[in-house]
Amino acid sequence: MRKNRIILAALMLVTLVLASVRGGTVSYTLFYITWGAPILSGLYLLYVYISLKISQSVEKTLLTKGEKVKYVFGLKNRSLLTCTGVRPVFFGRLSEFKDTVSAESLSIVPGQKYEVETALRVNYRGEYNVGVEKVEIMDFFKLFKLTRTYKNPIKVQVSPIVPHFDNLVFDVDEYYENIQVMSFGQEALYPDVELRKYVSGDSARVINWKASAKSGELFSRKYVDETNAGVLLVADFSPTGLVGAERIIAEDKIIEAALGIADYLYRKNIKVNTLFYDRTAQMINIRSRAELDSFYAACSSVKFDAGVDCAKLLMQSMLRGYTQIIIITHELSEKNVAVADELAAKGSRVEYVYIGDKNPNEEAVGSINITWVSPEQEVEDVLERKN
Repeated sequence: MRKNRIILAALMLVTLVLASVRGGTVSYTLFYITWGAPILSGLYLLYVYISLKISQSVEKTLLTKGEKVKYVFGLKNRSLLTCTGVRPVFFGRLSEFKDTVSAESLSIVPGQKYEVETALRVNYRGEYNVGVEKVEIMDFFKLFKLTRTYKNPIKVQVSPIVPHFDNLVFDVDEYYENIQVMSFGQEALYPDVELRKYVSGDSARVINWKASAKSGELFSRKYVDETNAGVLLVADFSPTGLVGAERIIAEDKIIEAALGIADYLYRKNIKVNTLFYDRTAQMINIRSRAELDSFYAACSSVKFDAGVDCAKLLMQSMLRGYTQIIIITHELSEKNVAVADELAAKGSRVEYVYIGDKNPNEEAVGSINITWVSPEQEVEDVLERKN
């Protein structure tokens, strides 16, 4: 288009000089044709712009990540002139088509309808637009271009998938399911009925010294009322600070990590409490399929607008003891790391799953174990332990 404009400008200058210097019928004819061409081209482009009809439809708008649905896109020329240089532009990254939809310039004769039917696949959880974003229209001399934005884009609501992990990249001991690190003064309230292995962070008051002396290994009393989980899963749903596709992709990875880990612990019969913030601080204790489904529903609808950051959520977890704390966050801040270090110092085993673009090896991360999922990596590839 730039090349054509330069050529036209040169011709306009030449014909102007000829008409001024030599005059005559031929010179003036060339002058009027050259100078009239951009005017006619602009009027043609405006006429076609008004006459072109854009249509699209999708089979349904409530989807699950990875699902494919029928998608139909159409362009109809309602003018009396042929539409040349018509190019549809589609939303990318978050969705894709099964068959390649032409992104080349189309030529549509009067009354003709160009229509494509294909399968549309949604690649990420969240709410976003799919299908055609706009249509670019160019005149026949390729001098000007108008962009017609589709006024009623198709917005889909995509639910997350639950990754299936056979083994996590970090250890979660199965005996954690019955552990409760009790606050001071509670130990004497309940009669112990059996023993379990000592875990770092257990109060000295719960150690059974007699049994430990006999076996040569430390054992702690296991109390009848020990129904709370020893594992806490903290999901950070605060704003990521990203925009557009990058924001949706980051949110999708955080939710997949949380759901995949929760599902893994449930299948391993490991009781887990999930802590997150969605308008208010919420905790879902996962002991049954129904409770796991409740956590899935919460993750599907969360808006990532929490007014409480990850560090404050972690501070709440200090109110009660947990043997292991799994943190899933998009933030690798000094504040988060400091709180995680404090939890580790109190005896909790901390696993920090970081989803973002900062390299933990180049940051001050204290003594905690960090599992890094970069923007280019998939959650399943990082969190699944390779044999």
